[in-house]
Amino acid sequence: ITQSGAITQTAAAGTVPFNGGAGVLTLTQANDFTGSVAASNSGANAVQITDTNAIDLAAITAGSSLTVSAGGAITTSGNASTSNNGSISLSNTAGNITVSNTMTANGSGGVTFNAAGLLTVNAAASSTSGNLNLTGGTGVTFGVNGDLTSGTTGTIGVTATANNITMADGTVFTTGSGAVSLTAANNVVLGQVNTISSAIDVTATAGAITDTTAAETPNIITSGLATLAAALGIGSAGGVADINTSIGTLVATNSTSGDINVTNATNLIIGCTWVRRLRDN
Repeated sequence: ITQSGAITQTAAAGTVPFNGGAGVLTLTQANDFTGSVAASNSGANAVQITDTNAIDLAAITAGSSLTVSAGGAITTSGNASTSNNGSISLSNTAGNITVSNTMTANGSGGVTFNAAGLLTVNAAASSTSGNLNLTGGTGVTFGVNGDLTSGTTGTIGVTATANNITMADGTVFTTGSGAVSLTAANNVVLGQVNTISSAIDVTATAGAITDTTAAETPNIITSGLATLAAALGIGSAGGVADINTSIGTLVATNSTSGDINVTNATNLIIGCTWVRRLRDN
């Protein structure tokens, strides 16, 4: 299915289902869908959907990659998946992106969410072995079910261009042997970040790195290097407020105020003299 002109729905229209069969599904004109958009096709064929305003995505099964571009908010009301190493990309030029359903990329296909406003992830986003890259223009928030998962060497990168990265108690980021990077303009609130042996970097540029988990289980797990950088503190004293780790080497820098409170589960190598306060149990 392709188009030579834009599709414009009337207000309060129902769900629009598109079935591309064993061919491409290319809806990249200046469309304006007011109802949810469902799509499917098969074979190594991509699904591309454009909306000049807001769009809601119902169930989508793509034969290859899925690309959604919008001029307004993007929401989901159905799961999306790809085949044939297809990637998933959701991006907009204005408004928020709220992911409430699972997004599953096949094989080496990656997952990219790029929100002009707040990016909210309330359901799992995963790839078999591809990279996951998430950006929120005004912050990134993860619900308890908003896990990020990739296998083998797939990497995970989360960036809050402004404001905070906030993980819920129960949110887990997991990759096989890929690196993980979290960078926020202000604060980073940690759930659990887990990779086998690669580097984990957490940066709270103008704020603090804090722990949201009630249990004293590790926030950061890798046999390799964890680099923590903040301006206003890394963890804090008292009970569950410290940053719990199970890591091989720690480099921690806190530039302005506050302390560094890290509790590691095993032997630990200090990789930098900028660590000012460390507890190793």
